[in-house]
Amino acid sequence: MKSSKSFVAFAILSMFAAGFAFAAAGKAGKAGKCCAEAAKDGKACAHKCCVEAAKGGKYCEKCGGSGEMKKETKK
Repeated sequence: MKSSKSFVAFAILSMFAAGFAFAAAGKAGKAGKCCAEAAKDGKACAHKCCVEAAKGGKYCEKCGGSGEMKKETKK
């Protein structure tokens, strides 16, 4: 009985640890609607709030964006 409780506790702990590990790795930013439309046209969004957020490396939350911007690597 004791070993089955220990196994269940270990399994639950393992699931939580795996969940935290995958959640941190999969967290990607999302551009706001105005920024996505501007990017589609090959331009940068000209909204003042979006420009300020981009300086900080983030998407504008006011316009519906969230998270950090992807850093592009040049080859």
